[in-house]
Amino acid sequence: MKKRLGLIILSVMMLGAGCGRSESESTLDKQEESFPSTSTIQDIPVTATQQIPYWAQEMRTEGNLYQNLNLDGIGDADDAAYVSIFQFDDYEEKVVVIQVHLGTGETIAKIFPVYGVYNFQTGKLFSKDKDAIILGVRNPTSNYNATDIFILDVYPVEADPVPYIVTRLDTTETPNILFFGNPTLDAGNTYVTGYTEVVDIGGSPLQGLEVPVFDYSTGQYQELKKILYWKDGEWSLSDD
Repeated sequence: MKKRLGLIILSVMMLGAGCGRSESESTLDKQEESFPSTSTIQDIPVTATQQIPYWAQEMRTEGNLYQNLNLDGIGDADDAAYVSIFQFDDYEEKVVVIQVHLGTGETIAKIFPVYGVYNFQTGKLFSKDKDAIILGVRNPTSNYNATDIFILDVYPVEADPVPYIVTRLDTTETPNILFFGNPTLDAGNTYVTGYTEVVDIGGSPLQGLEVPVFDYSTGQYQELKKILYWKDGEWSLSDD
């Protein structure tokens, strides 16, 4: 009798242990199913011959063509530039794109992560034989006409068979304290407050820029004028 009772108890224990393993495995399977598998992600390369999804297509909202330019010092004013704004979503994710087409046949471009009403100028800032591009882009959210300035130089076609654009000045990256040349100014309260104007520099074959500046670092509004010009491979600054 005791032997039979022992066998029954042993059988029940083995059955309980077997049921416990099945329940644990079932729970583990459910937990694994709750996490998404990376194998469900579809990576679909889209070639130029395929249709890009409509929601991923950029939209050119506006643009201006500038012709009869001399940006590389080659030919007779046979270069051109196209400035445009591209939008990438339904809101305000926009960039400014400038494309330069040279008379020698090449097209080169620069993209700037800003947008707004822009102003395009050229001037002999770096060479008397060719023009640089001065692009001003007003900040649409500013109530004091804050403006970003980009100065571009096509460099140098004759010495290099592959032309490219050098950004000589980008006020979104250059600290204001360096740009205005005055360490006493508070960079957080000093801004370019409008478009620049190309001006002649006395005694120099090169031109410079008159830069309007808004300064509130002293607690009082000041509207300053600075002359920015290129000398000995770097920017120099003087008062009007």
